[in-house]
Amino acid sequence: MKPATQDMLSRNWGGFYKALTARNILGLDGLIEELVSQLLERNMKKKIQELIKTLIILSLRSSVNKPNY
Repeated sequence: MKPATQDMLSRNWGGFYKALTARNILGLDGLIEELVSQLLERNMKKKIQELIKTLIILSLRSSVNKPNY
């Protein structure tokens, strides 16, 4: 890693670390796991809603296109 990049990261990480310790947050593993879980759940709900809408549209189209005997 370039020295300039290391310097920038260390300056930014210091403030981030101080903010975490001020809130008594000593580890990020659990927080990251929770964040990923929430993002996956939100994405899955959105995909399920899109699938339901598509199924409804397809169902309506097929019922409209059925011949009346």
